[in-house]
Amino acid sequence: MGIESVVNVVVTTLTGGVTQQGFGVPLILGSSQRFPERVRYYSTTRAMAQDGFLPEDAEYRMAARVFAQSPRPPRVAVGRRANRPVQSFTFTPTVANATRYAFQVDDAVVEYTSDASATGAEVTAGLVAAWTALTNKPAVTVTDVGPGTAVKAVGAVGAWHDVRVLTPKVLAVTQDGADAGVAADLDACATEQPDWYGVLTPTPSRAETLAIAAWVEANRRLFFVASIDSAHLGAYSAAQPDADTFGALKAGSYMRTLTVQQASTGDFADAGALGYFLATLPGSVTLHLKTLAGVTVLALTETQVANLEQRNASPYVTLAGRNVLLGGKVAGGEFADVVRDTDWFVARLKEALFQALANANKVPFTDSGITVVTSIVGGQAREGVNAGFLAEEPAPVVSAPRASEVPAADKAARRLPGVTLTAYIAGAIHSVDPLSVTLSV
Repeated sequence: MGIESVVNVVVTTLTGGVTQQGFGVPLILGSSQRFPERVRYYSTTRAMAQDGFLPEDAEYRMAARVFAQSPRPPRVAVGRRANRPVQSFTFTPTVANATRYAFQVDDAVVEYTSDASATGAEVTAGLVAAWTALTNKPAVTVTDVGPGTAVKAVGAVGAWHDVRVLTPKVLAVTQDGADAGVAADLDACATEQPDWYGVLTPTPSRAETLAIAAWVEANRRLFFVASIDSAHLGAYSAAQPDADTFGALKAGSYMRTLTVQQASTGDFADAGALGYFLATLPGSVTLHLKTLAGVTVLALTETQVANLEQRNASPYVTLAGRNVLLGGKVAGGEFADVVRDTDWFVARLKEALFQALANANKVPFTDSGITVVTSIVGGQAREGVNAGFLAEEPAPVVSAPRASEVPAADKAARRLPGVTLTAYIAGAIHSVDPLSVTLSV
């Protein structure tokens, strides 16, 4: 006879494991077609090179910018696009006599200097002729549109080029490629591998930017986007708020898209900002006054900085001898850290409640069972305080009805209504204004 006839121990293993939503991985959308699946994760650019990525590939360069930050995410996701976009840029000159006009595509510089009686037709024709005369230039078609109004540069399907304007005072640029179907690409990436939170694109035309902004809004992700469009530096018009891409994002109240102005398409200020941001713990950081490794500072006037801020964009400037990002707001006006931290808090709260309900044989519909629920909510609130997301004072308050107060229909459906958490976001101090100093002798 064994001891089991007296004491029979039955072991039930509850791992308590639920899949936690990740908030530290950015997805880089790319068209290089280096692997067959829709998403592949990388922890180094060396690993990307082993899969055939080239240093000039947009995905490789964006990942390098992400990994250059300190802190940096442990890995990035690279998404393979099936709907490959076409890069398209329109350059519009301001006609002036004896003036140099220049832009650059990859290593190819095209420039033209007007004569003493300049016309628009002369300038645009001169730029096209200068491009045509170049040797060993990238596979980009440059044409005179108008004519005399603007010059358009168009790449091949799926190709990416580093483009910048070298004379921004007299040559405006707009990235105006069509949306090739980026929402469908994002759907496919999220279906195959959903463990990423931020989105980056190397081809931020207006159409593609707005499509991604709409997608992340519906799918509770974040989108950081950097643009070279000159219109963002001009005055913001409340009468025509969607005249440019950043203005359209603000007018659409997009609460999950952060915008940055940059000098060239290859600066990837968005990748630097998102890489730094996602490497930090929720509740621990704000993007305001942060330095981004490898990102070029734009020479902006105070008026241009103010114009970007009117659009809720984040200028990257030199302040007190230090290169810093200003603001850190999403297009809709909220701070990006509040959006990310709220997503994290809500996800962890849902996961904690699910885990408790799934691991218990039963949580009874009694006052003691309701206490189980409120204790979990209160515990998550304390975690939010400890993380720096929620304010310690006034303290978070959790409330719920007594079992006897729950309507019979809800009890019959085994649904507990009326549980509330009241808490305050801790926020952050971004400025001290005014600081009054009294000096006495």
